[in-house]
Amino acid sequence: FHVLSKAILKKLHLVDNPAVIIILGAFSVYNMIIARAFFTTSIPLELQEAGLLMVATTIAVFQNSPSSFQA
Repeated sequence: FHVLSKAILKKLHLVDNPAVIIILGAFSVYNMIIARAFFTTSIPLELQEAGLLMVATTIAVFQNSPSSFQA
């Protein structure tokens, strides 16, 4: 994969060019936006609520239980 991207950058005359940092950064931000949109629309609301309840109960258990690390 790295060799392929290096070849593409060389064909576009972007080797040793500071614009590469901006271009590659823009692509990664775009991918994060697409991934976020996918996960926010594909997970049902009931499953999200169940996850929130499980995390809340787990945190409550750890906060209310005596820790063996405390002096």
